[in-house]
Amino acid sequence: MPKVALTGWLPGFQAVPAIKLLRRSCGLGLKPAKEMIENLLDGERLYFSFDTEQAADEFAEAALDLDATIEYPYLDPADRRAPETALRRLSELFAMPLFELNSTLLTGDLKEAERHFSDWDPNDPIGLEAFVNHYHLEDYIRELGLDPKKERRELNRLADALVLVWLERLTGILGERTLLFYVGGEQDVIVRFHVERPGSVPWMNLDPAFIKKARMRIFRASRSGLERIA
Repeated sequence: MPKVALTGWLPGFQAVPAIKLLRRSCGLGLKPAKEMIENLLDGERLYFSFDTEQAADEFAEAALDLDATIEYPYLDPADRRAPETALRRLSELFAMPLFELNSTLLTGDLKEAERHFSDWDPNDPIGLEAFVNHYHLEDYIRELGLDPKKERRELNRLADALVLVWLERLTGILGERTLLFYVGGEQDVIVRFHVERPGSVPWMNLDPAFIKKARMRIFRASRSGLERIA
């Protein structure tokens, strides 16, 4: 919901038309509109929310014409912190702990990984890795308010960068093993990986038709680099 702040006034400010503006644009009665403009003249800031950007644009333009000073778009303190929150989460995601636990490569909190390891079928290391090592990228950028039409493209770019960074960080413990990274999903963009084990079935069906329907991309990663295989 777009917001406009009236932050002050300039010499020549037109108080009576400003009262009329508040009544017309904000649905205020004469008395509350008059009191708000008096408060503005006394140095108080006024804050208004609108249902549409067009309504906010028109109000902001009219206020400027009356020699009011404004802040538009106005972001309240919680909104200002939102990008910082998203950036902090992304930083933590790229710096996620990566470690080896009894021949499995896992991410996140070590104690939580140990708990999953103790509860998991020891004959299914791929299932354990695919469960622990999966991240819904939308959870990390929600506060940024990306354009829904462009969000999936941006999430895929983020996923590509994350895979490259994690592969670089895993190189020291990867040895001669290879990884399979799964990127995508029908609704969200998810990054997931596990060690590729000879003779074992991968976490996902690698049939091209199935991969296309699932909106996935699959990469094989090793110390030599990254190769898209589906």
